[in-house]
Amino acid sequence: MRLRERAWGRLRATRRRALALESPQGHPLACRLHLPPGNGPWPGVLVVPGGLDGAASVESPSCVLPAQRLARAGLVAAVFSPSGREGQGGPADCNGPLHQAECAQALAALLACPEVADRPVGVLSLSFGLVMALGALRDRPELSRRVGLLVDWEGPGSRRWFAATPIGSPADDDAFWEPREGVRLVHGLRVPYRRFQSAWDHVHGPDTGIGWEMAEAAVAGGCPSVHLNEHGLPLPDPAAVRWGPALRSQQGAVLLQWLIDGLVEVTRSPSG
Repeated sequence: MRLRERAWGRLRATRRRALALESPQGHPLACRLHLPPGNGPWPGVLVVPGGLDGAASVESPSCVLPAQRLARAGLVAAVFSPSGREGQGGPADCNGPLHQAECAQALAALLACPEVADRPVGVLSLSFGLVMALGALRDRPELSRRVGLLVDWEGPGSRRWFAATPIGSPADDDAFWEPREGVRLVHGLRVPYRRFQSAWDHVHGPDTGIGWEMAEAAVAGGCPSVHLNEHGLPLPDPAAVRWGPALRSQQGAVLLQWLIDGLVEVTRSPSG
């Protein structure tokens, strides 16, 4: 057996159980918890799938940070499939208001889990999943108050980044895009925000402006804490930004450390 296959076998050995989840439209949705070894409670992480994917993509070895790896590190990882994906009922809403509401339902389900109890929770959004996460946190402030941080892995901030992809509608379709643009949804976010941007974006290659755009929008929107990679406020000149590693294996290690550090910090904070 190859070394990578052996390592993936260890990841898959983490415990998993189904979590009841229902769309606001009334149909069930797939939702699963990946649990660390031993007895909890543990901090939790909701992993929001990227692109037009669902839970299975977050459990795949090709994911930048699979749910199983989070569980092995001592975090309860929740994954879900929005309507219209991976055999789920309901409309394929392309990360719009319905999918954002379903993301909020998944976050509420994670927060209610006895394995998490009163421990802090983070949200990890992957690529286009960013708008689902932002919409959920914006529309459900009673949930966002229990979230220690939002980690955004290379999510597109605005419609201009979709010209070369099959996702979405024409750029002049405001009705479609306005509820699906991160630069709009991040305004009013009251959760610490941390953006990961590598020197070679997973879709746009060397164009690191996609990361800079979201960091600037978070600052302009009044987010209480903003980081672009290792840079906090005030954000440096774009020419001085240190971009993240290009290798996916190294990116996953960075994201995992951010989540661990952020949730431990919340646990130790007098107000956490």
